[in-house]
Amino acid sequence: MRIFKTILIILSIFFIIGTFLPVLQLDIWWVQIFTFPRIQISILLTLLIISWFIFFRFRDKINIIVIALLGIALFYQGFRIYPYTPFSRTQTDIVEMQDSLTTLSAVSSNVYMKNHDYQSLLKLIYQKNPDLVLLLEADEWWADKMDTLQADYPYTVSEPLDNTYGMVLYSKLKLEDAEVRYMMEDSVPSIHAYVHLPSDQKVRLYCLHPKPPVPPESESSVERDAELLLAGRMVKKTEEPAILMGDLNDVAWSYTTRLFLKSSQMLDPRIGRGFYNTFSAEVPLMRWPLDHVFHTEDFQLNRIEVLPYIGSDHFPIYFSLSYQPTETDEQEPLEPTTPKEEDTVEKKIRKGMTKE
Repeated sequence: MRIFKTILIILSIFFIIGTFLPVLQLDIWWVQIFTFPRIQISILLTLLIISWFIFFRFRDKINIIVIALLGIALFYQGFRIYPYTPFSRTQTDIVEMQDSLTTLSAVSSNVYMKNHDYQSLLKLIYQKNPDLVLLLEADEWWADKMDTLQADYPYTVSEPLDNTYGMVLYSKLKLEDAEVRYMMEDSVPSIHAYVHLPSDQKVRLYCLHPKPPVPPESESSVERDAELLLAGRMVKKTEEPAILMGDLNDVAWSYTTRLFLKSSQMLDPRIGRGFYNTFSAEVPLMRWPLDHVFHTEDFQLNRIEVLPYIGSDHFPIYFSLSYQPTETDEQEPLEPTTPKEEDTVEKKIRKGMTKE
């Protein structure tokens, strides 16, 4: 029993520390990694609390202290993931009257460069028939195999790379001022364009795929955070209808994502609806939401869903939004950034742009 209690204490201390390390907001990879599995850590914390109740008495002060700390850690984890449960209030309303002239739909898929099951993805695309298709981790092989899409998607922005950061955007709708930008690193592209809805309303589109804060890809989250926050600043500055999508290598409940939502005043259609976990497609017990879609208040939601397995380590994600600028009064973005938070945004962007 003593050995069991020692193991239980070690595990409890580990997950308590892991819960609160991200509060320090350090961009070191081994700190950032604890922001991802909040669902899994919550489950483990619950099991640890149950174990303490079953196997040990409350007469020992150490038992009471450990259980109290585990309870605080579990509450904090729950507080962070709560907005992405059906118990929370939604940010994005469901559109009441769909209009094909104002609707934009998309499939975003990290294809996993080493995956060669392109036919499964093509089948999904033809089934969902979206207006936009975004491929991430696309190299020349993937660009060639998906070339058949151009018959239905005449507007294409292609930047295939063999470093797992290539991307290709296919569009049925007219694209304007489409360009590939390297916002933070000369090996990590992003796509920026205007999309013309059938009504001819222009929508600003940002497609991102920054590096994850995991060695050997990156020792920190500096560039990832800076790229997302810089895109958010662009959205806020232009004040145009906008959609941002892609594999952000960050979870929906992270400090950076929340800071992005506050500074850009964009909405997350998953809030109040669910986690929509897209990674890892191959390890069911280790899944979290890495693939995202955000939009300005001009839009309401038709549908959002995670699509079936295509051989990649990510599930594709599908969404359909409706441009409804006069019907969105009840949609509420997060509170705007405070001066202190704006200073943090500025420092993070500057740090990302100056890091060698």
